[in-house]
Amino acid sequence: MTDKTKKIIDFVEPADEYEAVPLIFPEDFDTPPDLDERILREMAELSKELDEIEKKRKERKAHATRFILRVSATAAILALIVMVTPLRNYMVSASNDVKSWIQEMSSESNNKISDIQSHENNDTEGYIYTIKDTDFKGGIAHGDTLYIIPSGDRDSIPITHKVASVTNTGDKWGRDYFHVSVTDSNRIVISVDKRVQKHAHLYVEIYYEDGSVYEHAWDLITSRPMVRFNPVKDKRFVGDVFEPKYYVVVMDEDENVKTANYIKGTNRIKWYTEDDRYTDDPRLSIDEKGIITCLASTYKYTAVKADMGYGNVAVLQLWIFDKKD
Repeated sequence: MTDKTKKIIDFVEPADEYEAVPLIFPEDFDTPPDLDERILREMAELSKELDEIEKKRKERKAHATRFILRVSATAAILALIVMVTPLRNYMVSASNDVKSWIQEMSSESNNKISDIQSHENNDTEGYIYTIKDTDFKGGIAHGDTLYIIPSGDRDSIPITHKVASVTNTGDKWGRDYFHVSVTDSNRIVISVDKRVQKHAHLYVEIYYEDGSVYEHAWDLITSRPMVRFNPVKDKRFVGDVFEPKYYVVVMDEDENVKTANYIKGTNRIKWYTEDDRYTDDPRLSIDEKGIITCLASTYKYTAVKADMGYGNVAVLQLWIFDKKD
């Protein structure tokens, strides 16, 4: 071969400039047996490797699917918890700077309810009462809700505007424990958290479609309720049937007292006497409303007790005498 027939191959020339030429064997061409075995072996190994890759891909996909399902299930559970957890929900924590609590209800009866207020104040049961504004003097037992009926017989007149504000009194911080609103059915709703002994000032304005305006203000006080007898000693005769004179009161942190007489006559007061516990020959009887019947004379006074719970027990010293002919 002469120098003229020599061809210089440039190895740095880009490989993608070459064209792939298919390899065509003659029909009578036989591959060597060892080549057949190697080809089959390599194809089997390649097939196994591809199967392993596909298996791992499917496992990764299944793992990812399981992970997504777990995350979705967790998110769904959390969402459900948020939905069903009372967002202090009829209630507001006393530690928040700004609180509002509005409850729209149409019931006019005195219904007993459980824990309608703050979740952190769950030591007592709350009650709902409907009373006239002339009967409300500003005292409300903690945990209770009052529906105040504005005077003036305006229930049939539509309301156009409502104003209800609670402010602190002096340097005392009590506003955030009282919750006030006005319903479309012409009721002033006042509720208060439990475990508090506070006071505040309430101002209400209600504007009606006929042009009339209702305006009222109360000094609010709340605490655990208690009975106070007045007087604390009484003298009666055998056969007398009477209701002792008493008030249900609450007080603020400075021990200023307000009456909460919407509780009078209810079964929230537990009445009993020492005779009920220590003798088979009682001098008197007393029913669940506090009505006393004098049965026999006493050698000394009999203690009539009014228990409001929480350890608040008031005592009336009652002497019973035989009637003089």
